[in-house]
Amino acid sequence: MTGAPDAVLALDIGGGHVTAALISLDTRTVSGYGVVRISVDHNADAGTIVHAWSVAALHALRDDLLPPTHVVVAMPGPFDYESGVSTMKRKFRTLHGLNVRSALQTAWQDTPLAEATVLFGNDATLFALGEWWAGAARGVRRVVGVTLGTGIGGGFVVDGVPQYGGEGVPDGGMVWHLPLRGGVAEDFVSGPALTWAYERRTGSRLSPAAMAAAAQAGDRDAQAVFIQLGQDLAEVLSPCLSAFRAERLVLGGNISRAFTLFQGSIRLGLRAGGVLIVPTSLFETAALLGGAALYASNSAHLLTSHGRERRA
Repeated sequence: MTGAPDAVLALDIGGGHVTAALISLDTRTVSGYGVVRISVDHNADAGTIVHAWSVAALHALRDDLLPPTHVVVAMPGPFDYESGVSTMKRKFRTLHGLNVRSALQTAWQDTPLAEATVLFGNDATLFALGEWWAGAARGVRRVVGVTLGTGIGGGFVVDGVPQYGGEGVPDGGMVWHLPLRGGVAEDFVSGPALTWAYERRTGSRLSPAAMAAAAQAGDRDAQAVFIQLGQDLAEVLSPCLSAFRAERLVLGGNISRAFTLFQGSIRLGLRAGGVLIVPTSLFETAALLGGAALYASNSAHLLTSHGRERRA
């Protein structure tokens, strides 16, 4: 058995699944057996949720390597990232008040992860950090990452260090609550918002993925919804991108797979901002790689209690 001091185990917590992978710190790539994905409903009981997360981590290990000393978990907010206690009330409501770090360590008793140190980071922040470390923003100084899915998440990075405040950074690095047309960004820029916008136009309900397929097939109403998405993104992000002096905006999440449908309108809306807008090159591995990057940069001390709950 060989040692694996260059590997970190990372988990990314989604609303309906968990992904896990060993990440090589030397090559900045997924190693071992690749990405493990296990479905689990965020409305399940706490025991079921923690069990799924713990099993995913164990399945990502390799028998011929010593287990990693650290596990980094990309977790949505609100969450006390320092203490490991969940404060979520919408997603994962059954975990509210639970010390997730202790629960995982209990689940890993008598396993190769029994002695592992567990760290937590905000999922959108680690997405941005992963893109800076190994993806579409590698080597760029000032990066903003925005995830588009059931909600909208944001992460701000300067020279590989996550930013939770300061010039151009909204409180906690979050963007879901930024004002837009009498509401907040997430009212207009999210998967449910796209579905509602299409239904208002046509009377029919489509998922964002089905809507993207329809738009690509020539559905003008679907095309119009995505064009408006780009305009809304530009409007809501323009002030903070300018104040932050962002050099690159990386868009992730499932909606970013339809980037060609709204790239024109968002680029037009941000044309004076001097920021390069690109889709993720890492997709679901971005936050996993961001977890490894956080460990590698010795910035775990920056994991403080930040982030209010996104309404997705």
